[in-house]
Amino acid sequence: MPPGPTSEAEPGPEIAEPTLAAPDKAIKPAAVSGPDPGFVTTPAGTIPYYKTKEQQRGQRNHPDVTANSSKDRTKALSRLAELGYKPWEAEELRTLWDDEMAAFDQELERRRRADPERSLSMDRRLLEREAYANLREKLDPADYAAVRYSAEKTTRIEVYSVSSGTLEEELGLWPGDQLFSYEGERLFDINQYMALTEAEIDRSRAVILGFRRGGSEFFVEIPGGNIQIPLLGVVAPP
Repeated sequence: MPPGPTSEAEPGPEIAEPTLAAPDKAIKPAAVSGPDPGFVTTPAGTIPYYKTKEQQRGQRNHPDVTANSSKDRTKALSRLAELGYKPWEAEELRTLWDDEMAAFDQELERRRRADPERSLSMDRRLLEREAYANLREKLDPADYAAVRYSAEKTTRIEVYSVSSGTLEEELGLWPGDQLFSYEGERLFDINQYMALTEAEIDRSRAVILGFRRGGSEFFVEIPGGNIQIPLLGVVAPP
C-alpha cells in the first residue's frame, strides 16, 4: 500500500477519453487565459482528442505529418509565454521541437515513397519514440514537459480505472493516480512507458514505478515486462 503524503496537495488535472495503449489520446485543459477559441469544447470545458486531431490534420497534406504550421507555432509560443518563458526562450524551445519533428516527417515520407503499399504504423511509432528521446536528451524535464504542452502532447500519464482482482487494485492504486517514473526515468507519455516495458527482457526482474496522488509520491515494486495497467495520457500545464 502507498505510504502517506510527503508534500502539499496540488490540484488534479482534467483527464481525457480512456486508452490502454495509444499515446497522446488526451485532452487539453483550459490555459491560464481560458480555453483556446480555435477548438470546440465540451460542457466541462475540455477538448476531445479526436476533435483536436481532426482540426490539426485538416491543415496538413497527410495525416501522418507532425510538423507545425506557422499558426500552430504562434499558438505554441503563446502557451509557452503563459508558462512564464521569455520570448527568446520560447523561440529556442519551439525551434528544437520543430526541427526534430521535421526530421521525423522527412524520414517517414522517405519510407513511404520507398514502399507505398506498406503500412507505416509501426515505423511511425518507433520514429516518434526516437524523436521524443532525442528531445529528452537535449532538454531538462521541465522544459521538455513545457514544449510538449505547447504542442498539445500529453505531459503526464494517469491510472484510468481500477477493477476488482486486478494488478492495479493489488498495488493499491486509485483512478487519477499519476504514473510519473519507471526505474527512476521521468514519464511523459504512454508511448515512452510502453517502450520501457517492452524493452524488459527479464520479466521476473522487479522494477520500480513511481506514482503521485495529489501532492504525495509513492513507489511500488512489480515484475518487469509489458505491465497491463489501464492508463491514459493527459495534456496539462507542467
